[in-house]
Formats: sequence, structure tokens, C-alpha cells
Amino acid sequence: MSTGRAIDAIACQYRTGTSRIELPDHFGSWKRAHNRLRRWTLDGTWEKVFIWPWTDCLRLAGRDP
Repeated sequence: MSTGRAIDAIACQYRTGTSRIELPDHFGSWKRAHNRLRRWTLDGTWEKVFIWPWTDCLRLAGRDP
């Protein structure tokens, strides 16, 4: 499963509220998507993805993040 497809699968799950087992087949294995989400949560990837743009904008605006 590509990184993009994993992100799409995770976003679909949160957007629709479906259980991970009910993901549409075109996303690939629900288990792989779940494992990626778990790994990215534990290693801080999700935090970096959502915090970095915000702190970068604050720095550019001359504010302390």
C-alpha cells in the first residue's frame, strides 16, 4: 500500500465514520491502513504533519510558536 493510499484510507474512515474493516476495496487492505495509522501515531508522524505547517506559518508571521 502506497503512502498516499494509506492516507486516503485513513481519511475516508474518519470522514465517513465507518469501521476500518468496512473500507472500500479500492483502498486495499484495511489492516495495512490500520497498521500505518498506528505506527504513524506512535512515532509522532501525525503530530509532525499537523503541527509543522502551523508552526511554520507562525514563524513567518514573526510570532513565537
